[in-house]
Amino acid sequence: MVHAADRFDEGLRTLNLGSRYSGSTSGSIAWVFGLVEPLAREVRDQVVREAGASRRVPEILAGVNNDSAFNAIAVPSPSGGYIIAVNYGTLILVHDIVHRLFCLPEFFPWVGDPSKEDRNRRFHPTCNDALVYMREVIADPVGAKPRDRSRELAAVALIPLAVMFLVAHEFQHIIGGHLDWLKKHYGKISISEMSGMKNDLRDGLVLQALEMNADSFAVYYTLMRALAIANRSEEDVKPSFRGIITTPLQALHAVLACALVMLGTFFRPPGPPEEWDTYSHPPAGVRHGLNILGADRALVSFGQEDLRKGTTANREWLAHYARFTLRQLMQRIGNTDRQEGLSLEFGLRGQKHLLEIFQAWGRIQEDVSACASGLLK
Repeated sequence: MVHAADRFDEGLRTLNLGSRYSGSTSGSIAWVFGLVEPLAREVRDQVVREAGASRRVPEILAGVNNDSAFNAIAVPSPSGGYIIAVNYGTLILVHDIVHRLFCLPEFFPWVGDPSKEDRNRRFHPTCNDALVYMREVIADPVGAKPRDRSRELAAVALIPLAVMFLVAHEFQHIIGGHLDWLKKHYGKISISEMSGMKNDLRDGLVLQALEMNADSFAVYYTLMRALAIANRSEEDVKPSFRGIITTPLQALHAVLACALVMLGTFFRPPGPPEEWDTYSHPPAGVRHGLNILGADRALVSFGQEDLRKGTTANREWLAHYARFTLRQLMQRIGNTDRQEGLSLEFGLRGQKHLLEIFQAWGRIQEDVSACASGLLK
């Protein structure tokens, strides 16, 4: 029997998408590459349980692509089923951004001693390729390591949840019927996280609507996992998570941090509003708003009404978290020269665009759902 990893590799090569990453990486990042496949199995197992014995969930091969660009892709496999491929460059940046966040005193202030961190600390800008980026990392004598040891360990603990968010997002592109719908209407067989800023389809808003749906699933799934961690007794929680996610509020903050990592990893320079509806993905500020709405719906689904009233349904909290997210995209991700454009995305114009994405989703939702139902026969 051909091993799943080999079939994943064969599928990538057949589709001319690259090859399975098999390089040996030393140091603190090596373990991150091994997260993608087991996390994809975990997501699929959950979907199988929810779908029930009468529904068939297709096989999904997942792994790391030997590509330094910051990207991830979902695509049908030539041999049947589907493939989720996360470039190794993406995992390098996820690892770095999570550590950057814990360098900020106001991020997870209940962990360790945040007073040891420098509120005004600056980091080198991100880019779209790990080879270029790692040269900057190597040249930086400080790096992205938090000064407090407990916060450094907390960053390591949160990385699997951030990778889970990314994998769940790609998973929804498959089981949500997105790929089948795109093939049916546009002849497009794959979805990439770093598609060109201006797509070649007639309506970029429909692609952004699909991304909204994938993010919403990722928020729902990772919040389910984070709440499960918070509800366990300390003895039942892995040592790495002890003291990090112990309450529903901390679980919500952990998931929104994962969403922020997703924004930072696949961040594109903002352009003028007249170009936004041609993008393949929502502008960063708009995507933040969509993720907050996804978290709000998830809290309702999980019966967390008290938590919702204090967070996603609370104007003061919403404004605070929007400012936090905007600051991270500018300072921690290294886009201080784009403050005006990013602020526009978080403002009234961004809210208007968010509604336009919802309207696009309303136009296609029924058809996309039909494709999803046909997939899970």
